[in-house]
Amino acid sequence: MTKKVVLSMLGIVLLIGIFTLKRSNKDLGFGPRGSDQALPQNSPAVTRGGHSGIASGGAPDSMPAEPTSVTPFNPDSEFNRIATLPESSRQVAKNAYFTNLMQHFAQHPDVLPAARDYVLALPRETAEYDDKITLIISAMGNQGSAAADAVLRELLAQATPDQEIITFQSAISLGSHLVPSLASISTLWNAYQMESLSIETRSAALAAMGAAASHWPADQTGDVVEKLQALSLSPSRQLASIALSAMGNHGHAGYEEGLRKLLKETNDAYLRSEAILTLAKVAPKAALDTLVDLAISEPSADARLSAAHSLELLEPSEAALEKVRAVYSRSDDRSVREALLTALARLGRDALPLLASSLDDLARGETDEHLRSLAASYARSAQQSR
Repeated sequence: MTKKVVLSMLGIVLLIGIFTLKRSNKDLGFGPRGSDQALPQNSPAVTRGGHSGIASGGAPDSMPAEPTSVTPFNPDSEFNRIATLPESSRQVAKNAYFTNLMQHFAQHPDVLPAARDYVLALPRETAEYDDKITLIISAMGNQGSAAADAVLRELLAQATPDQEIITFQSAISLGSHLVPSLASISTLWNAYQMESLSIETRSAALAAMGAAASHWPADQTGDVVEKLQALSLSPSRQLASIALSAMGNHGHAGYEEGLRKLLKETNDAYLRSEAILTLAKVAPKAALDTLVDLAISEPSADARLSAAHSLELLEPSEAALEKVRAVYSRSDDRSVREALLTALARLGRDALPLLASSLDDLARGETDEHLRSLAASYARSAQQSR
C-alpha cells in the first residue's frame, strides 16, 4: 500500500515521505499541520444543512450535543474541482481545502460521523484514493472534540485489511488529538498488536499511543510505561527503536531508570542514539550531566551528535549553560560543536547577558570559520534580545 503525504506536516515528519523506518515515529508529525492559505471565494465547499460551506469562515460554534442524526458530508465536488486544476496548482488547492476542512470539523463535529462513513465506503479504485483518505482523516486530527476521538477510534476498528491507509492515517490523527480519551490509548495498542498490518502502520499506532498518553496524568498511564518499557528491551532492533520513540512521545518520567539501564547494557550505536534522545525528553532536568558526558565520551559519532542535539531539549538554566560551554571547549568533533552552539543558544535564553558573553568568548577563540560565524550570530541575537 502506498502511503504518501498530501500535506506538508511538520517538516513528520508524522508525514513524512510519510515514514522513514530509521526515524519511524519521530517522523510522525504530531502537532499543528496544514497550510494557512484559504480556498478561493468561488470554490465549491463541503456543505452541511443550511450552511453555505466550510470556506465561509467566522467564529467557531459552541460544541453541539451528541447528534441524533448524521449530518451530510460529501466532498466529491471539491475533489472534482481540484482535479480540473493544472497539476502545478493542485497541491496548493489540497492544502487549502485541508485547512478549511479541519476548521469545519472543529466548528461542526456533528458532521464527523458522515465523514467516517464516506471514508469507509470510498471505493479502493477511486482516483487518488490514498490522497483523499489522507486529507479527510488528517483533518480530523488536531481536534478537541469527543466526536473526533470517537470517530477516529471507529475508523481504526472498522477498516478492513485492504483499507490499511485508513488505519494508518487514523492512528496518526488520533495521536495528534488535543484531548484524547483513555479509550484511544487502548484502541491504538490493539492496532499495534495486529500482526497483519505493515510495520509502518504498527509503528504509527505505537507512536500515537505514546502521544495520546502524554495528555493524561502519570498515575493513569502506568500500563503504557510497562508496555513500552518491555518493548524497548526487545531483541528486535527495529521494535526496540519504535518503542523508544513512542516513549519519547509519552514523556513519562517513569522511563528514566530503564533508559539509563539500557545505555549501560547496549553497545548498539543506533539504539543508544534513540535512547539518548528519549532520555532528554523524559528527564529534562536530571539528564543534563549524563548528556554532557555522552556528547564527549560516546564511541559512535552518531550517538555523540544525538547527545549534543538532545541538550537542546533540556530546561534552560545557568548551570546547563555553563556545563554545555565547558563540553564545547573539550569536544574536537565539528558536528558536535555546531550542535552544542545551538544548544547553548536555547539553554541560555533565560540568562541572556551570560549567554551573550559566553558566545562572544567562544567566537573569539574559535578557529573554524563556520563555527566562529555561528557563535557570533547567536551572540548578536542574545544581545539584541536583552
